[in-house]
Amino acid sequence: MKSKKFYSNLDVCVNFNNIAKKKQKNAAVSKTPLAVAVCAVLSGLSLPAYADVGFSSPATVSTTEILSNGYNPILSQTTPASLTITESGTINFPEATAWLHGTRILISGANDNNTIISYGTINGSTSYSSYVVGGFFYITGTGAPSIQTNGNTVSFKAGSSTNKVYVYGGYASDSSQDALATASGNTVLVEYGSDFTSPEVVGGFASAHGVATTSNNKVILGAGSYTGMVYGGWACSYSPSYNATVTGNTVYLYGDADVSAAGIWGGNSNLLVGSTVSDGSTLDLSGNTLVFGYNNQAWAPSNYTIGNVQNFSTIRFDNATWGETITINYFANHSTSDSGVTTVDATNVAFSGVESLSNGESYDMLTVQELEDGSSIELASTESTYTIGTTLQGTGKVSLSDDGKTVTYTVDSASEKASSQSHSAAMAMSAGTVALTQGADTTSAAGFNLANSGTTGLQAFSSVGGGASRVETGSFVSLKTLNFSVGIGNNIQNDYGLLSIGGAFEAGYGKFKNHFDAGSADPYIKKTGHVSYYGLALLS
Repeated sequence: MKSKKFYSNLDVCVNFNNIAKKKQKNAAVSKTPLAVAVCAVLSGLSLPAYADVGFSSPATVSTTEILSNGYNPILSQTTPASLTITESGTINFPEATAWLHGTRILISGANDNNTIISYGTINGSTSYSSYVVGGFFYITGTGAPSIQTNGNTVSFKAGSSTNKVYVYGGYASDSSQDALATASGNTVLVEYGSDFTSPEVVGGFASAHGVATTSNNKVILGAGSYTGMVYGGWACSYSPSYNATVTGNTVYLYGDADVSAAGIWGGNSNLLVGSTVSDGSTLDLSGNTLVFGYNNQAWAPSNYTIGNVQNFSTIRFDNATWGETITINYFANHSTSDSGVTTVDATNVAFSGVESLSNGESYDMLTVQELEDGSSIELASTESTYTIGTTLQGTGKVSLSDDGKTVTYTVDSASEKASSQSHSAAMAMSAGTVALTQGADTTSAAGFNLANSGTTGLQAFSSVGGGASRVETGSFVSLKTLNFSVGIGNNIQNDYGLLSIGGAFEAGYGKFKNHFDAGSADPYIKKTGHVSYYGLALLS
């Protein structure tokens, strides 16, 4: 089963290049030839380069667009390029002719820091593969010795609808001898609240007859249904050098993304053990991470199952749904630097789906049904700090079962302690209270100045104050303020003495700093801020 999965992916890698070559050979330029010429120069291709040109950057689709057969690139003489599909916009892929094996929305020519954002609808072909690619660079024959697609982003926003499309954050392929192809820092985001189905999602893909590198790409899945593969990075290298690097890629799961029938891979390469490549090949497959939870939201699907998980050095829990066990049907790690060991990290985790926890409560966070021989799981630490919402914090123990397949979390101290975030908020409120108190003193001083001016009749009065304070809150807050009050009043002499009445405008500004130790959360807690106020006062 494992071998079958691997070689099917390798075939796709080879076919993708062959598809591009076939398209290029059979395609004819039919739209905006000047734009195509610009694209050809930027990409290092000879004309004719692309079949049909779809859009010129920056492009906005707010109506229904039916793509033509062939390439549908966004062409730009400047970088970065962008495509936005509005809520009313729809893109439909065509039913292609028999020889055409894929139609793509892609950004070409300007290959770095491009953006595709969809708030609307993208409908893939029901017969042939349809691709959405953030940054695309493809060269065949003798081309540039070094190509790249870096920093591109493809986002499917809440409310959008996407069906039957292959999504790549960045795609770089060079068939030149001794070429270098790089796809790094690309991102695919499927936002929670979107309607998304895809047979394959790839953060970054690189293919070269030389050195292929995919690094620091991100795939963030918050919604949708996935029936194929999800790769953080994917690198294919061929003769003469056979060198591939797949490092630092991250896949996030949150929201209600359904991956029960999918494979989630940190990285993949044709140079993995079991391929037919010579023993002289070099592969660096390391440092890839699977994260549960994103942007303070837990992964909470209807089915907490993943078809298979492979090639992750680390699995990290940022936000987990208490009481729901994540089940991985098949697990393997072929990373080159880990000796097959994947580290599970739950040292700082937020729990959702629960209001409080008691000492001794526990649940299985993660369990593996089938663990490949030579692959194993270990814990980053048995000690953990957890939070619930923004108010409760406690500690826990993380343990691994004797068979090495199940990770369990047990509450060590109940969630009775206020979290660092709420403690910081309370201290900030103390700073605000002190600032208002000092402002009231300044306004009182202004009224005193009016009453003791020594003159009667209509007159102006004012007062300015400031200072430095230290407020003990168990920890302490240091505060520096400047405030003033200015107004108009009247001193009226009568039989009983002097009656002073008036109205004033008051305002103040201050800066504060909270002084406390938030432990492991300290780097993430903002401890400085400012306070300000203004208002009107009546006095007599």
